[in-house]
Amino acid sequence: MKNIVHENRFIAERKEEFYFYQEQNKTDDRDESHSPSGRYKLVIEYFEYEVGIRHYGYSKGIITDSKNEIVAVIDRNYDYFPYCWIEKDSKEYLLCGIDYQGYTIVELKTGLTMSYVPKAAYEGLGFCWAAMHHKIENDKLAVEGCIWAQEYEIVIYDIGNPLELPYKEIMRISPYESFNGWINENEFEYKDEDYQVKRISVSDFKDDHDYI
Repeated sequence: MKNIVHENRFIAERKEEFYFYQEQNKTDDRDESHSPSGRYKLVIEYFEYEVGIRHYGYSKGIITDSKNEIVAVIDRNYDYFPYCWIEKDSKEYLLCGIDYQGYTIVELKTGLTMSYVPKAAYEGLGFCWAAMHHKIENDKLAVEGCIWAQEYEIVIYDIGNPLELPYKEIMRISPYESFNGWINENEFEYKDEDYQVKRISVSDFKDDHDYI
């Protein structure tokens, strides 16, 4: 699927959003998290701005290393900043998003940052990631999210190569009540709409889905 992050229209819209990341718009709220190894830290700052009756909320993720040097800065166009630390092949990554309708991966050792935002985001129809679930030995990622104002879904992605975007979609589950977690590298549990616990094996599904 087409990635719009390098298109002039998307870049121009991002530049307009940068106006809101001013010191006077920063709130007192702040969240902090450390990578599994403890070598990297994520600090999330929040920004609010009002124009008449319209309220804007944005967030900024600042990633630093053990020397307190900046690895990457993620300016996000929404005030909710979901993220997930990923460990694979002795490397650490941070999965988050510059855009609420896409996702971003940061290779922490090098600071290499890559993002994917689908063309559907122009129409407000991109899939919005709300929560991510990953196990260290797993090449799969479970994401809870939705297209704005639509029903939530669980989407399973293949992240065998974390820097290869967009990620391949393996399966979707909807409706559901909650994601209970990974049991092992292939199986996870969730509660369906009737609150019944279901166990799913990813290996039972053919890898023939499209990207989203």
